[in-house]
Amino acid sequence: MGKEELPNLYMVSIGISEYPGKMALKYAAKDAIVLEKTVRAKTAGVFNNVETKLITDKKATRTEIEASLKWLESKMTAGDVGILFFGGHGARDPRGKFYLVPVDFNERNLEKTCVSGDLVKQTLASMPGKLIAMLDACHSGTLSEAQRGRADDLVRDLVSEEYGVVCMCSSLGREFSLESTVVEHGYFTLGMIEGLSGKADYNKDGFVYIHEVDYYASRRVRELSDGAQNPVTGRPPSIRSFPLSRP
Repeated sequence: MGKEELPNLYMVSIGISEYPGKMALKYAAKDAIVLEKTVRAKTAGVFNNVETKLITDKKATRTEIEASLKWLESKMTAGDVGILFFGGHGARDPRGKFYLVPVDFNERNLEKTCVSGDLVKQTLASMPGKLIAMLDACHSGTLSEAQRGRADDLVRDLVSEEYGVVCMCSSLGREFSLESTVVEHGYFTLGMIEGLSGKADYNKDGFVYIHEVDYYASRRVRELSDGAQNPVTGRPPSIRSFPLSRP
């Protein structure tokens, strides 16, 4: 395959550590930075053009996150691959609607200050090409139990044929996504970084496919967390596994 025939890759990488008070996370911003760097460094020979948008901490406002989704939508064509990574908190309102929590949120008005899961679904569904949503949004924090949001419904919807998005989630159910001062990353993102960097190349063909990095990251997270955290990936039946890196 000539270089002109390779797909392009577009990535939005969002990580927020600097939430207020006890909602602060240690490594979400670092996760987004290192994952974006890994994607740029390890994809030569898989993609023709690689463009990324990195948004962390104080820059990760609702306005900026929504603008980054529009940027991704503006770039994608039918032959391309798009990645949305979000490391931070999720929340839900009294009606059960799920939100990605930006740095400038108001706990008393999630609808007007957070990024709705519906917007994420609609925007990704409208894009051509192959879309991957990597969600690390189930951290513990000071949001009340009633507001603490799980990405379960969003994941189920994204993976359906209606939306057709590959969804890689750090944990589901009642689990929390864990961070560690030992590895200085969230477990999920560390697994993704290691996998894309070569540890997931199980068949030694020089390429890391999405099913390989999924398998590696899931095993790595279970190992690091002693089984307390179990990532889940959903891939629509219409999307066959494809390469993500060439370490």
